[in-house]
Amino acid sequence: MRSPRHRKLEDRVGQVVNAFVFEFICSGLLPDSIAETSLQREGRAMLTAIANDLSDNGHTVSTLWHSSMGTWPAAGIDAIVVNSNEHALQQFHRLAQRCDITILIAPEFDGILYDLANRVAELGGQLANSTPEAIALTSDKLRFATHLQTHDMPTLNTIAWSPEKTILPFEFPAIVKPIDGAGSSDVFRLNGKSDLQQLVTCVREQDRHWIAQPFVSGTPASVGVICGEETNVLPLTQQRLSDDGRFYYSGGYAPAFPNRQQDVATLVRRLCKSIDGLRGYVGIDLILPDDPDSPPVIIELNPRLTTSYVGYRAMFGSGLADPILGRQTAKSSPGRHWISDVCVSWDSAGNVKTV
Repeated sequence: MRSPRHRKLEDRVGQVVNAFVFEFICSGLLPDSIAETSLQREGRAMLTAIANDLSDNGHTVSTLWHSSMGTWPAAGIDAIVVNSNEHALQQFHRLAQRCDITILIAPEFDGILYDLANRVAELGGQLANSTPEAIALTSDKLRFATHLQTHDMPTLNTIAWSPEKTILPFEFPAIVKPIDGAGSSDVFRLNGKSDLQQLVTCVREQDRHWIAQPFVSGTPASVGVICGEETNVLPLTQQRLSDDGRFYYSGGYAPAFPNRQQDVATLVRRLCKSIDGLRGYVGIDLILPDDPDSPPVIIELNPRLTTSYVGYRAMFGSGLADPILGRQTAKSSPGRHWISDVCVSWDSAGNVKTV
């Protein structure tokens, strides 16, 4: 028999939930060589945003915060300061077991998000995220592209690539990136054979798995989706990426492309239905081709909170937080259409302004 702590959260509408929100980088578990990057800025923005929204909705919220990050920036949240990996893991285990539900915000590379989700399950905790199996599928960009092709959904021709492959089966320009990358880390646009040769020299000694894809001309976009008994598709956002061939993320704008919203929503619902175990918030990256008659192209699915959440909460307030937990409230009644007249833009550090 399930204990009261493990009752489905949708059966506890109106009750306070004890939520553990864990952001991997802010906990100090990521190596120092990576910590001072855009991943840290984005992680901090996502963590403080969802923690504040859950707290504003009356829930009890706990998190981990590494001492090197300075003072925790929000009131009303139990931020446990940790100062070592051992301390962080000890507190992670305690909170994942004690709290009603855990929200994981972590990169997919090196199996980090997958391993954390498995750990919560093994501890007997309840995840607001997708199942480990769904995380494994969507974190592997080659497996995910194969899944999309099998289900006849528009995506890019994706192949495994290694530095030994000095010829690509498609024309330049091309994209090479890690098979399990997060954000725009180590993404390269190759405009010709000389770029490919330079990349081979650069990454030959790295113990990583890569994929290659043709470059498709179009506008980079993303859409947030809350998966559960219903698939709630949020407004499209336009991504701001650097034009130096590395595609560094600098923020976004929403709502964007209202004339493409319906087509994208239909496609996204098909996608989410095709993957068992998708749950909570996921972010889907797309390309909207320059040809308006061409369908949106799915690039990848992030099975976790994405930076766009900081923009969505500026549009909808804290009403998104409970559906992410699998709960419906007066702010998020079933069948609600997530439409807003508020236009916002944000940067990668989570700074939002109305436009």
